[in-house]
Amino acid sequence: MKKTILCCFVILASLVFGILAYTPFRNAFLKRPPSPTRWAGSMIPWYRLDTFGAPIQAGFSKKKITPPRFSWLGGRYPCRPALIVHDDLWVKALALKDEKGGSVIFVSVDTIGLLPDEIEKILSSVQKFDRSKIFISATHTHAGPDTLGLWGPGIGRIPFKTGKDDAYLDFLRQQVHRAIFEATVNLGSGAIRFSRGRIPRYIASRPNNPADEDFSVMQVLVKGEYGNNFPVTMVNVGAHPDILNSVYVSQDFPYYLETYLKVLMNGETMFVPRAIGGMELEDSSGRRPASLARKFGEELAASVYFSLVKYPIVPERAEITVKTLPICAAIENKNFLFAAKTGVISNFFENNTVVVPVSLITIGPARMVTVPGELFPNIWQCIEPLMEGRPNFCFGLTNGELGYILSAEDFNSGQHPYHVTMSIGPSFGRQVQETLKTLVSKKYKKRSF
Repeated sequence: MKKTILCCFVILASLVFGILAYTPFRNAFLKRPPSPTRWAGSMIPWYRLDTFGAPIQAGFSKKKITPPRFSWLGGRYPCRPALIVHDDLWVKALALKDEKGGSVIFVSVDTIGLLPDEIEKILSSVQKFDRSKIFISATHTHAGPDTLGLWGPGIGRIPFKTGKDDAYLDFLRQQVHRAIFEATVNLGSGAIRFSRGRIPRYIASRPNNPADEDFSVMQVLVKGEYGNNFPVTMVNVGAHPDILNSVYVSQDFPYYLETYLKVLMNGETMFVPRAIGGMELEDSSGRRPASLARKFGEELAASVYFSLVKYPIVPERAEITVKTLPICAAIENKNFLFAAKTGVISNFFENNTVVVPVSLITIGPARMVTVPGELFPNIWQCIEPLMEGRPNFCFGLTNGELGYILSAEDFNSGQHPYHVTMSIGPSFGRQVQETLKTLVSKKYKKRSF
C-alpha cells in the first residue's frame, strides 16, 4: 500500500513538473516575448564609428553563469529551489580606455549581490589589471542564486543553513575573471555616447522616499569578432528586479529589456541598478503579476531607444578619471553578526567593521557614483543635484552588498521595519552620503584607496 501511494505521488509530481517545464505553457504563463525574428533583424541600422560618438577604446565579453537545478534562490522568503530556467544568467564585462590611457572596467553579474569578501577574491585573481578601476555590480535579480547565504533552508526568515553553494561561487569567480580578461584583450576602436529619460507609473514610492523614475544610458560601439560594429547599451534605472519570484531562474525584467533592445538596436545590454532601496515595481492597480516583468522591461527598452535616437548626448571627447574613497563601516546589526558566527553568511568583517569603497567615475560629460548596497532614493536625491554630469549615474550594489543604506531618519522612523533588519546599522547611510558629497565636491582633488 505504501509503495502504491509513493508511486502515485512520484507520478503526480513528475506530471506537474512536466507541465511547468513545457515551453508553450511556460511562455503563456509568463507571457514570454518571442525571440528576435529575421525580418526585425533586417531593420537594424548599421553603425559607423565616425558618426556614433566620441572615440574610445572598447572591449566586451559575456559568460554564462546559470546555476544548477535545485540551487537555492535569493531574495524572497520562504526559501525556494531553482527548478526551471526561464532564461540564462550572465556576467558581462565592458572595458574602456581613453586616448590618454585612462581606463575603467564595468562588470554586471546576474546575482542577488556579492559580499565584500567575494569581491576581494575576484579582484585578487585579476592581478594584471588595476583593481581600483574594476567595478563589479550585481543586478540584484530575485530569480538568481543565493550568493549571500541568507536564503537557505529554514523557518520563515530564519535560515538554519546557508543558501550558498561553494562550488557554484568558485565557478562564478572564474567566469567573472574570464569575462574581464576577454574584455581587455578585445579592446579596439570604438565610440561612446549617452542619453537620459524617464519611465513613469511603474516604480512605487515609499515614506519620505519618492520614486526615482529617471534612467541614464551609456552606449558604447564595440568592434565584433568579424569586424562588424555592435552597441553595448548600459541602462541604469532604480527598479527592483523581483517580479519573477517563483521557482524560475531568470534575469527578471532585464531579460525583456535586453530582448527588445536587441530587436530595436541589436548588440548587447547591461543593466546596473540605481538607488533601489525599497523601490519595487507595481502596475496601475498596485498589483505585481508575473507579466509585469515583461511589460516594464519592454516599455523601458522603448524609452531607452527613443532617448538614444531623439536626444543623444554626443561628447567630442571621453576622458576617463576614477576617484575612490574608503568607508570603514561598523556592523551594528546583531542578526548579521549571528549569521556570520553560525556560518549562514561569510565572516566578511574584522572586529565588527568592514572597509568598502565609494567611487566617482567621470567619462566625458557623464558622472557615475558607486555604492556598496541598496541606496535609499532620498540619499541619492541629495547627491545628484551636486553633480554636473550629462547624465548622472548611480551604480548600486557595486563592489559589495551591505544591504539597505538608509538615512538615520528613515532608520529610526519605524516606517521601514524590513529594510532596517537588512541594513548593517543606522550610521552607514550618513557615512555614504558624506563620502559621496566629498567625492562630487569641486574642491576634492585627492585620489585614494
